[in-house]
Amino acid sequence: MEAAFYSEFFEIEGRHWWFVGRRTLFLRMLRRSLPRPPRRILDVGCGTGVNLEHLGTLGPVVGLDAARQALGYCTKRRRFTLAGGFFSELPFADGSFDLVTAFDVLEHDTDPDACLREAARVLEPGGFLLMSVPAYRFMWGDHDVVAHHQRRYRRAEVWGELERAGFSVVRATHLNTLLFPVAVAFRQVKNLVGRVTRPAPRSDFGSTAPPGANAVLRRVFEAEGALLDRFDLPFGLTIAALARRS
Repeated sequence: MEAAFYSEFFEIEGRHWWFVGRRTLFLRMLRRSLPRPPRRILDVGCGTGVNLEHLGTLGPVVGLDAARQALGYCTKRRRFTLAGGFFSELPFADGSFDLVTAFDVLEHDTDPDACLREAARVLEPGGFLLMSVPAYRFMWGDHDVVAHHQRRYRRAEVWGELERAGFSVVRATHLNTLLFPVAVAFRQVKNLVGRVTRPAPRSDFGSTAPPGANAVLRRVFEAEGALLDRFDLPFGLTIAALARRS
């Protein structure tokens, strides 16, 4: 990612509705889906460390990131167990973990199949992977450019990549469904304005939480938890998949 992203994330990950809402949904999915509390968790692409704080409520967690700057921000939060390295070459022995998480990481790598094979390798038999990726090519915009995304996904593509890596898919669902129409309109308007004015690409986060609306947007996003308890969501900004190593 662009270096400036990390300072922005460090400032907003604890309060921006998108980060808070998806974190709430991920933890809810894990608590309801895992047969027992995880004993050893690896968070791949841990960024500036907010997710480590919350995953640590489930069990002992190790954070990994390829960016030294990201790991530096993690240490500003508190003392975590951290490692440097790439998703496609995880610096851990076979079967080291029983839960791997990778939240909006896979889309950054040029070899997603290698990344998922590595996730399977470091998981013990029967261990779980919870991952998320951005959905739909038609939603491509400046945010993808500055985040150095290689792709956006369809659910069938996520399912196929997981199965090729040796996983059995437990569920694959969209998230951020209730706000999806607003997100589509925002993307189309921003892309149109960009074609006319040609500004430098910028992250979406500074313009997606207007004053007074952040709490409302977070509540709408978190309300999807009750729906996810009952069924997978058919469309949305994000695809989340829970898979088990065979």
